[in-house]
Amino acid sequence: ASHLKPGEQVQTLAGLKQVASITPHPGNETVYNLEVQGEHVYLVGSLGTLVHNNYKTTFNNMYPHLKDKVVVHHRIEQQVLTRFKGLFTRSEIDDLKNLRGIPKNINSRIHLSEIRVKWNQFYRGNPNPSRDDIIKFADKLDLEYGNQFLPPLF
Repeated sequence: ASHLKPGEQVQTLAGLKQVASITPHPGNETVYNLEVQGEHVYLVGSLGTLVHNNYKTTFNNMYPHLKDKVVVHHRIEQQVLTRFKGLFTRSEIDDLKNLRGIPKNINSRIHLSEIRVKWNQFYRGNPNPSRDDIIKFADKLDLEYGNQFLPPLF
């Protein structure tokens, strides 16, 4: 919720509603980290507002010792949701199984350069990939870079 801004739309049981204002409440509040199987979205509050688990929080909750040591990367990139609509769901993309921790000291070289270049080449060579094509390509990247991730894949 800290990223919401007045004017943005949120999904509720009654349909889309506009955020009128944001009012921070100082002090400590009890909060709960829910893990919902399947879709990582759920309705909360008396208005039934749709909320979503944050992928970085998901990763950091599972690997708290890595929180300040890695940049959280999506194995299958988020942009497949817009490039190839319908092949994957947001919950699949943000699922822990699709998240990788890349050490901060190699993030620029590995994630922002080498892996980025390879994804761009994949997109150019596969203008209409299947879901399986994308998964196989992500598997290939995991095999190539997985020993450098934290936690390592193998």
